[in-house]
Amino acid sequence: MVLRTTPFGESDLIVALFTAEHGRVSALARSARRSQRRFAGALGLLVLGRHELRARPRGDLWHLDSSSVVREWTALATDVAAVAHASYGVELVRELLPAEQPEPAALDLLVELHDALAAVGPSASVLRAFELRLLDLLGSAPSLDRCVGCGATDSLDFAGTVFDPGRGGLACPRCAPDGRGAGIRALPPPARAFLIAARDAGGLAAAAALDAEADAAHDRQVARDAVVGMILGLVGRPLRTIEFIAKMR
Repeated sequence: MVLRTTPFGESDLIVALFTAEHGRVSALARSARRSQRRFAGALGLLVLGRHELRARPRGDLWHLDSSSVVREWTALATDVAAVAHASYGVELVRELLPAEQPEPAALDLLVELHDALAAVGPSASVLRAFELRLLDLLGSAPSLDRCVGCGATDSLDFAGTVFDPGRGGLACPRCAPDGRGAGIRALPPPARAFLIAARDAGGLAAAAALDAEADAAHDRQVARDAVVGMILGLVGRPLRTIEFIAKMR
């Protein structure tokens, strides 16, 4: 899937791709801004493509000779929120996954996000499930079932439990004062329960059912702030799609 395109020269594009075989790569597509036939609409968002890449003889860029569409979700383009959610998934993959390290499960997850958007529409709960599964693939999933300090499992629903992104998840009331990093926040039991439900949902689309719990809106927001805070700590800078989704909300 295309992660980003950048104009280069008069007619070329530098294309950031996330591929099953090579992971995240950057490639030079000669005359891509002029040629409709060689790239066949496969260099946009909401598209899964097959791309003919040549290894670089020198320098940092691969060469992209042609592309074709394998699957597309371009019908989502009429829904601004759906495009924003899809773009958020793309930005997370671009910023969190290292270059040129194959991670086909992450590509499958990105495809599943697009399928979920087509099936159930934009959903905050789907995004939480996506975030948690992507973090798990990276080995950075937050600890929601045991304290990151002492390992306790029976004190996380007590008052004083916090989400500590710097230490990797929940800290019980006894260990919470040891946290010194940014983004530490209280995580009440209903918010923890929501994150666990999103994490354990049978699939991304299934997580959308969690949106129907109207009384849990505040808890979903608290959970969202905790996970997004952890992600921003890993990325090290603001993400444009998060800011855009916040403005829409």
